Amino acid sequence: MNICIEKANPTDLNMILPYLQEFKLDMEELNYNDFLVAKIKNKIIGFGRIKKYEMLTELASIGVLKEYRLKGFGTKIVQQLIGILDKKEIWLSTRCPEFFEKLGFEIDKNPPIEVKAKNKRICKNASTNSDSIAFMKLDTKKESG
Repeated sequence: MNICIEKANPTDLNMILPYLQEFKLDMEELNYNDFLVAKIKNKIIGFGRIKKYEMLTELASIGVLKEYRLKGFGTKIVQQLIGILDKKEIWLSTRCPEFFEKLGFEIDKNPPIEVKAKNKRICKNASTNSDSIAFMKLDTKKESG
């Protein structure tokens, strides 16, 4: 299967909105410019975005459609997102830490206040338990050096 990962356009954002809701992902401050989409034959099969705060960067809203999971597409999306960042530290919050550990992320029980506060809002709005969320950090200085 040939996969194309590219910057999202306004139509792509409309296509992934139902999946953001279904997967109970971060839907705050959505802007198509922040997203990458993975496509096979012009069909969106996955997506992810970069969410910038004043002092840090977070990977957010990462999802792969169920029928395309466990095929390496999520890994490719995350690697592309990391590749376009220039930050030393990248954060995320997830219900599947095992996936991100394989990509070099480490669980950190002391996330930045912005990430922690956002997570509380997202879980409250999605009616999910915030206790099941792991905060993770990728130290790109350590990775490259």
